[in-house]
Amino acid sequence: MENPDDVAKQEFEWAQLYARIEKILPQFGKSDYTGRGDYWVVDDNWGCRQHKLYITDLKMLSPNIVKQLQKILENFLDWEIIVAVDLEGAGKLWPKMGLIIKPHEVIDGLQRQFFPKEYQEIKYEGSRRGPVLNEP
Repeated sequence: MENPDDVAKQEFEWAQLYARIEKILPQFGKSDYTGRGDYWVVDDNWGCRQHKLYITDLKMLSPNIVKQLQKILENFLDWEIIVAVDLEGAGKLWPKMGLIIKPHEVIDGLQRQFFPKEYQEIKYEGSRRGPVLNEP
């Protein structure tokens, strides 16, 4: 059985981080859970120490945006933000890919060869390559 204090702490921290994420991202794009915007932050707390962010426009993978998201995790050392690339059109045929943003690093699982030229050279400070998933 989970400790009620641990559950309450997780819920409190989840809400704090969600609010901070939702304060940053609208500066750069439009939120829409149907995929018609630029991104969507999952607004359900599943009880783990992470937030899930779906990117529906590659501009949201900007190193500046990723750095700002990483910065909000500085005081939440056991939290992460999972970023999934979820584009319509040709992007639906791409393999699954994304980023894991942690306070101290970015785990980069992007497969840039699928991206338009202007996004193929994106680099993240403090990043390392992560798993590449091969299934579509």
